[in-house]
Amino acid sequence: MADQTLLLERTARWRGTSGPDGWADAWERALTELTPYAQLGGEEGDYLPKRWTEGAAGLALAYYLLAADSDTPVAEVLADDVRALATADPDTRSTQPVVARIDGLVERAGHRLDDVSDPVAACWLDLREDCSPTAYGVYDDMALATGPWRWGHDKAASLAFVLEHTAAASSR
Repeated sequence: MADQTLLLERTARWRGTSGPDGWADAWERALTELTPYAQLGGEEGDYLPKRWTEGAAGLALAYYLLAADSDTPVAEVLADDVRALATADPDTRSTQPVVARIDGLVERAGHRLDDVSDPVAACWLDLREDCSPTAYGVYDDMALATGPWRWGHDKAASLAFVLEHTAAASSR
């Protein structure tokens, strides 16, 4: 079980200090649902704490975007809708369809994908980052074979990770 203060601290970079209507509600719901389950032990950069904090950001973003898209309160967003949004390609396990769906929701909610001053867009820009080593100019076979690399839009997969490990997957 995580301390909500620690989860708040580790997700601060995604939350921002303000945001549109519903953004704070989305964060409140996501953190409330995840706090009993989040495994944040170890250093912030370790695998599990990283997955949980990215997943919390993804869940808050999903709640906000789905509420905005359906013009409903954040509290009424259904878990089935979040799961559908977070589902990777069943054959390839690629998160590219997830990225495309969320890109569309971000734009439909009136946010520009290139606006880093907008907390919603900034959150999504970070979560949709291509984590592949080649995106950072790493092509060395030995480095690729030995490094603990993340591939593609791996941060976006953290939403599915938290849904698998929490009651958020079955709430509402």
